[in-house]
Amino acid sequence: MRRITDLHHKYIPKKKLRIALIDDNEGVYFAVRGLLEAEGGHRVAYFESPETFLDAAQPEDFDCILLDYLFNGGMDGMDLLRHLAALRSATPVVMVTSREKADLPNAFDMCELGAKALLMKPFVASQLWEALRKAMLSTCARSTDDAASSVAESLSKHWENKDLEDLDPKELDKDGRAFLLLRAQKRLNPSDFGKLASLTLTETKVFLLRSQHDKTDRELADILGTKTSTWQTHIENASTKLGTRSVLQWRILFDRLNTHH
Repeated sequence: MRRITDLHHKYIPKKKLRIALIDDNEGVYFAVRGLLEAEGGHRVAYFESPETFLDAAQPEDFDCILLDYLFNGGMDGMDLLRHLAALRSATPVVMVTSREKADLPNAFDMCELGAKALLMKPFVASQLWEALRKAMLSTCARSTDDAASSVAESLSKHWENKDLEDLDPKELDKDGRAFLLLRAQKRLNPSDFGKLASLTLTETKVFLLRSQHDKTDRELADILGTKTSTWQTHIENASTKLGTRSVLQWRILFDRLNTHH
């Protein structure tokens, strides 16, 4: 990433922006902060992971979110984007990545989930401002699709009231996981929510299965449709993230998540 001195001022909003940058590369933060603070005193808050952002901030605290696509472990950028979509957050999101557009398997999903622009690393100042301009214009010109809004609200209420004992973990998809995390954010303390949010989709299925069934690992592996050795790997990874291998502790967390408010 390089900084240019001949900035195109037509890209720069007149208001002072509050920007959240979520990226596990602190060097990107210093570069972005330098570009934004140099022009109009825009403020940048840095978060090294989606979990850190969820623990410490609210989307509405910011005018725009710059969100990296890939992270090393835990939630990735798409996970957080789905979560923000489930929250129906009004804060525009710009996805940031160093991958070629043609190699992005979720490029279409980014738009469907509300990302307003895609910023490719390395970028120069004018490209950053153009992405922010698109995001801010989308906020000013936002119109509500009543049908889509109704569907989203219905899905949210469905997951809010759903008895998780009736949920088939094998059928859980990424959208379902996003609604599950939305529910978890309301029911769990920030520490436990962060632990649950760090699980991958498959690890979330393992958590749900193991918490509900008094069966052997082999039987649970068969339910999920995986090898016992693979199941054990998922157990170990999930146990590390949850901070315990105890089935009882997993069940307690599940019961708290399943409590109806």
